[in-house]
Amino acid sequence: MRTGAEPAADVLVFGTGFGTQNTVRFDVTGRRGLTFAEAWREGTQYYLGTVVSGFPHMFLMVGPNTGLGHNSQIVMIEAQARYIAALLRGMRRRGADTAEVRPEVQRAFDEWIGGRMAGTVWQSGGCRSWYQDPRSGRNTVLWPDTTTAFRQRTRRVRMTDYRLTRG
Repeated sequence: MRTGAEPAADVLVFGTGFGTQNTVRFDVTGRRGLTFAEAWREGTQYYLGTVVSGFPHMFLMVGPNTGLGHNSQIVMIEAQARYIAALLRGMRRRGADTAEVRPEVQRAFDEWIGGRMAGTVWQSGGCRSWYQDPRSGRNTVLWPDTTTAFRQRTRRVRMTDYRLTRG
């Protein structure tokens, strides 16, 4: 704000527009002073295209590897919205103030994505396209499976995937 006042807010929505490589156009600082730009300096790291370790309560919509070339993007958006709402309900039931995806869960998901993408036309055989992150060379735009598989993965939140804290 221009006045320097800090308004009270429960939710802040920041629409970044269309950016295929999920580049950061603003500076967000997470745990231990890590900025989002630093976290993604060498390429995107995330879980379900929706949350990022080190950044509790930061939710991405149409984040990395949630783009489609074979179905309606609305399917993915609705699945992410349901997932976020379920995570928030799970936090409330457990009396948690924050939820942060565990780094090992994020790493395992990243390895799964890389494995699924490895043999596709989008990533193999020397293919180069705007689907690939110039920092890592990995396809970070497309979901490497069916929309049904994404909805299944996001249907239930495994609260054990998160570090919950109070206060």
